Amino acid sequence: MSLFDPPEIQMARKLIKNIEELEYLDIKDTDEVILEIRNLKKQGHYKRMIEAAKVKEKYAPVAKFTKEEGQKIRNLMLGFHNLGSRRELYLPPLTDLVTFSHFEALYVFLETLYYMNLGRKIEYEDALNIYFGGLDQRLIFALDRFDEVDETPELTAEFFQKLKKLKWQDKKSNNLYKNLKNAMFYVGETIFGSGFFGGTPSDFGVTEDFFNLFLAACSAVNDNRDAINQEDVIRAYKTYFKLIKTDITKYKAKPDLIQQSGFGLIQKNTKQGYLVCNKCNGYYKLQPGESPDDFPDTCDCGGELKYYEDIDWLLEKKEDSK
Repeated sequence: MSLFDPPEIQMARKLIKNIEELEYLDIKDTDEVILEIRNLKKQGHYKRMIEAAKVKEKYAPVAKFTKEEGQKIRNLMLGFHNLGSRRELYLPPLTDLVTFSHFEALYVFLETLYYMNLGRKIEYEDALNIYFGGLDQRLIFALDRFDEVDETPELTAEFFQKLKKLKWQDKKSNNLYKNLKNAMFYVGETIFGSGFFGGTPSDFGVTEDFFNLFLAACSAVNDNRDAINQEDVIRAYKTYFKLIKTDITKYKAKPDLIQQSGFGLIQKNTKQGYLVCNKCNGYYKLQPGESPDDFPDTCDCGGELKYYEDIDWLLEKKEDSK
């Protein structure tokens, strides 16, 4: 290895070394995680996700929650009040291993993944789906089985207090976490070259790192332990790799959760819009939480369905034809 090699070449070599070290470990499902890392580049979805992370404005105008609305999101507020402020210095073991920033990374990551799957800006209804669709609790309590459960326990202050007290079980567990963290960084550098240094992609790297540590912490608490072990780290990455291949837009906001938090179903000045058939002129008004992407492209009559914010023109046309 030469110091004069391009950064991506140096990172590719470091990635190979990291994977070789992982292959020596006798931990359940490590092989599965290694295979996922090897396949990240050719599968393409990881690159799409980091590209989505580069987009600064993922939300449509007025679609993002206000500060007052954010303070009504029960799970976020539970985490904030029990894990401490995001402004606190992070220097474990001198400080807590798991902080509010790690919990918050769950939602930052879901926003990026949701945006990637949408292929458009996030609307207010989409934001409701992200925060009230139940996927957060599926991940917290079921981890890599998030798509196999229908009901989850309710998040409590006690759960967050247990997260706050977590430590590493031993040096091996911490080293495994660092090894996988570095491997993911090297994958990013291999894909994006020197462009992966600095800026938004590195911000995504921090989100990815904090998100995976949070998942490992949840695994430990769910197993009634006060320390994160190697199996927790592996399960976190299994969850991560499964999640990034999932179209999470299928998780829709639950009206009861929205109402419990004090939100109206739709309180923004956004139009639901209509789907109109260009053949029979039939139309359907989209309901709160629905998107044109939720419907087929063709009408039952065989015509093409198109989205319009209003249909005054169509109603006038029908009135004139009487």
